[in-house]
Amino acid sequence: MPISYSIDEHRLLVTTILTGRINFQEWTEFHGRLTADPRFQPEFDQLIDATAVRWLNFSREQFTALAKDWIFSIASRHAAVATDPAVFGLLRVFEAHFSFVQSGACFGVFHHLEPALSWLGHQQQAQPLSGLYKTSGG
Repeated sequence: MPISYSIDEHRLLVTTILTGRINFQEWTEFHGRLTADPRFQPEFDQLIDATAVRWLNFSREQFTALAKDWIFSIASRHAAVATDPAVFGLLRVFEAHFSFVQSGACFGVFHHLEPALSWLGHQQQAQPLSGLYKTSGG
């Protein structure tokens, strides 16, 4: 699957891992799976690992629709990590749409894991995401 996730109920965190090429239909299907998971709570924060993404295939209208139909609470925070410049840029475009549509919501895009976790209020990840990260501390 190009989108997988894990839920850490103790840390109130959904970790979402994206791989390959991601399109709007795959993202909406992922949201359907996540909302059907009894462990999911809309108030959880979200860490999105997009380091293994080759392309995000979303139109501007789809970015707006995704932001309007966001399944998380307005109080939750979302941090996306991307190393590819094109993917990073597209996530910044989504961040702009998200901030406009969900006024007051928090969505940040980062190049590295540690600043993303710090921004979310989580100082270290319990386990590596897609195998590309190592965190310091213990």
